[in-house]
Formats: sequence, structure tokens, C-alpha cells
Amino acid sequence: MHVSADYFALFGAPWRRDGPFPLLKTAPRRSCSVLSYGLWKSRFACNPNIAGSTIQLDGQPYLVIGVIGRSFVTETPADLWIPYNSI
Repeated sequence: MHVSADYFALFGAPWRRDGPFPLLKTAPRRSCSVLSYGLWKSRFACNPNIAGSTIQLDGQPYLVIGVIGRSFVTETPADLWIPYNSI
């Protein structure tokens, strides 16, 4: 799901690891992502060092900057969020 830099703060999203798109304001062209708790658990085995790692999305590298808390649920289910300016 593509979201704005303030998306998580707007909904008071809990953070499991690290924080919301901190790179957006300092490096807006940097491709970054936030993982859902479920994706972090199922695909990355709850790797505590996932933040700072790079994952591939459609053949492009994305820096993982955090994992959203388990209790964060969206109306449209999502497992991964990237900022609008990463596309």
C-alpha cells in the first residue's frame, strides 16, 4: 500500500521495530518500506535485525525501516507500506 509520510502517526499506529518513514523528510528519493507484523513473522521469522535490511519488490531494492505492531489493522488489508514518492 502506498502511503504518505504521516500515515502511521495519523492513525496512532504502534511500532514493533523502529519508526515511521524517517527517511522521507531527509532523503525523499530513497525507496523504503514498513512491514506488517504478520509479514515480518511469516516471511522474515521475526528477524530482530530486519530494519536496515534491503528487500526486493518487483526487482527493485527497498530499505526496511520498521515493522508495524501486531494490533495495527487497516480497512484494506496490507502487509507492506511504501511512501508515495517511492514509485
